[in-house]
Amino acid sequence: MKLSQDIIYYHLSREFPVRYISRREPDIKLKRPIFYENNADISNSAVIISADELKVFSDKWIFNSDSLFICTGEPPKSAKALGGSVIAFESEVSPLSIFNYLQEIYNLFDNWDEALKNVCYEGRNFESLIKCCDPVISDPVFLTDKEFRYVAYSKELAEKRGAGDDYIDENDNLPIDALNNFIADSSFQELFDIREVFGYSSSIVEDMVCKNIFYQNEYVGRLLIKLIDIAEHIKNYNIAILEHLYLYVDKMYEKYKSFKHKEILLNSLRSLLFDILNKKEVSNGQWEKALEENGWNQSEKLQLVQFKPNTSYSKNMYAKYLGAEIESKWKGCTCIEYNDRLLLLVNHDKFDAPTKGDFYQTLAYFLRESLLSAGLSRVFSEMKQLCSAYEQTDIALDFGVRETPKLSYYKFDDYVLSYMLSSCTGPFAKEQICSEKLLMLKRYDAEKRTEYYKDPACLF
Repeated sequence: MKLSQDIIYYHLSREFPVRYISRREPDIKLKRPIFYENNADISNSAVIISADELKVFSDKWIFNSDSLFICTGEPPKSAKALGGSVIAFESEVSPLSIFNYLQEIYNLFDNWDEALKNVCYEGRNFESLIKCCDPVISDPVFLTDKEFRYVAYSKELAEKRGAGDDYIDENDNLPIDALNNFIADSSFQELFDIREVFGYSSSIVEDMVCKNIFYQNEYVGRLLIKLIDIAEHIKNYNIAILEHLYLYVDKMYEKYKSFKHKEILLNSLRSLLFDILNKKEVSNGQWEKALEENGWNQSEKLQLVQFKPNTSYSKNMYAKYLGAEIESKWKGCTCIEYNDRLLLLVNHDKFDAPTKGDFYQTLAYFLRESLLSAGLSRVFSEMKQLCSAYEQTDIALDFGVRETPKLSYYKFDDYVLSYMLSSCTGPFAKEQICSEKLLMLKRYDAEKRTEYYKDPACLF
């Protein structure tokens, strides 16, 4: 990854004695270090150059280069006067030592960035993301949600957990006294709308650098670093760390839409359901992992339910509310919005296990209370059957609403014969190709209000 001058200076100043520094705004993101050569492309690079070469360079060009110049000895006055990005070390420092050390720093940050990417793309949690920061920062890093609860924190804060620290109690919450102080501080309340990195300090808390997290323009949390040392170059370094870390926190929240671990695991399953329904390639391993994370397994009985509002609305306006309501009350269920419809995937083994309750009875009651009807697929277990299950819910609703409009839910199995007859008769009417005995049975059912054609075994 490219590094800012603030990161480069922070690490070099810890290793070598600095003679002079000139920092220019905005901070530039720089490619790996190179030694200066005439006519070489030095744009956006950390350039190791001698003081004499820097004098020639700064005499020939207006000093507005987008590079950082690193030299040993006294930098020329022209370089100082023109205000470029320059770090000068004492003469005894070897340029080769600087180059080699910088390579190690770039390697460190490449590894950090790769670790952040892995956490983000492998579906791990925010705690893993913050833990990745241990090699690059010694100050405490923490992530809070909008209710001031801790989502994740670094080992420095973990060591003080429950030990009387002002920032975290034994239950991973902000201590009540600190929370009351924050709420009472009017200046703190004004910070919720800020988009850029900002500093915060008061008589109550020590210095911090902060970055608000937003989702769909709504404040959802905050990423913070507590400053142990408030020296300017250390603060600038922490801001650079914060800004890069924020990119992945924001990306993960965009993906999971939650900080809660249980919600994240559910969202990983939801994301997979979307991919399958959209005909994207999903491996059995991905499916098995998503099920396992939620306490499910591949042998359990699944069923897909599609909800339809019994109103004039063309879309289910209550999908978000109803989905959250179902998931909070019904074990073994997860909801997704797909094509403006609310779908429920129910795991019958998990739903029935705790209370030995009947899913269909629970569903019927819920549908009546919510002014909904529903189409139900056949029970299945394999991931590859999900798309077919979705089509079955459509068919169940289509035929069910037309044939038996007073029911609250419609099972595909109850209408599969009607579907087959409507789809497979070609130029013939269904009466012309269907078994006469079966048609007699259907007429008998219509007259006597029985359902023998659905289960002919009841006749014997």
